[in-house]
Amino acid sequence: MKCYFKYFILLISIFTTVNAKLIEIKPDSVFLGSFESGSDAVFKTIELKNLINSNVIIKGSEFIQNDEKLFSTEQRLPINIDVNSSAKIEFKFTPSSAKAGLKKAKYLLIIREPEEERDTIILTAEIKESVVKGFTSISIPNITAKVGEKFDLKILLNQFERKSDINNFVCILSFNATAMTPQLPSQRGKIEYNQHTITLSGRITNDIKSGDVLISIPMIAGLGDMQYSEITIKEFKWFFNDKFIEHEIKTQNGILELTGLYYENGIPRLISEKPNNLNLEILENPAKDYVKLSLFYSGEVKLYAYNLLGSFFKDFSSFVPYHTNLGYENITLNRQYFGSKGLYFIKLISQNSSASKLLFVE
Repeated sequence: MKCYFKYFILLISIFTTVNAKLIEIKPDSVFLGSFESGSDAVFKTIELKNLINSNVIIKGSEFIQNDEKLFSTEQRLPINIDVNSSAKIEFKFTPSSAKAGLKKAKYLLIIREPEEERDTIILTAEIKESVVKGFTSISIPNITAKVGEKFDLKILLNQFERKSDINNFVCILSFNATAMTPQLPSQRGKIEYNQHTITLSGRITNDIKSGDVLISIPMIAGLGDMQYSEITIKEFKWFFNDKFIEHEIKTQNGILELTGLYYENGIPRLISEKPNNLNLEILENPAKDYVKLSLFYSGEVKLYAYNLLGSFFKDFSSFVPYHTNLGYENITLNRQYFGSKGLYFIKLISQNSSASKLLFVE
């Protein structure tokens, strides 16, 4: 009985020895970290430990998976690991791929002769979306324009770094709605609290450089509430294929100067239209249900409405009676005559002079 037991113990020992792992890999699976594309190479050392009472030989190895060939090693073979000893393999990861995502490699080891055993080491790393950093300086040059004159409002690209990483942009342009308005209806945006707001966007071509015009908007000068009107660029953003690009952006605002004006009781008027014998006042501005006007004139006069581009809108002359002597006349026009809300020039015209006022209809 004891003899059988000894044989049984021997069989277990042989079975265990044959099926035992020859080496221990620390660690056998490793995450190297997250990196931006083009970052410096990183290294990771893996330790191989002999687990049996005889020498172990690593006689062969290869990458059986290597995403975009980003992982490598300069380890020479064979590797001999003595009893109670260990060896090391150094792996290299080079984040040179332009594609973001998780990268994986599987490294196969062929161990020992004549009983061959195979084991693997799993390596993973992540390439993140690169964050492009640069500096941009844009500006709007100062503008001088006469009332009713057409001009181009230009945004200049003063300084531009790393343009190869950018292919479009978006920003918001804000300015006094009574001072100017875009000529093209598609660019007029919206008006709130007498402030005109336009959302601009555009593409960047490969040949654009510092000093070039980024965008040009055809405009027309209005009468304005003030002689100088500041233009503001805000929420300017660069993009590459719909991905936001992190740029430090500095802006310089332009000033629109309306010339050919004089001031009467703090109200700007055209020099060419300085009246001697007539006057026009809007009693409620902005107008809601009715447009109430106070006119000072003599004889027969015309009362016209124009849009901000200077195009004729409507003739209200039939509402203005003939005056034998110089005097005042108050008239009321229904809000419905003006249709949609917006800005209009109201103009009173006599044989030898005229007067204008800007009306905002709600």
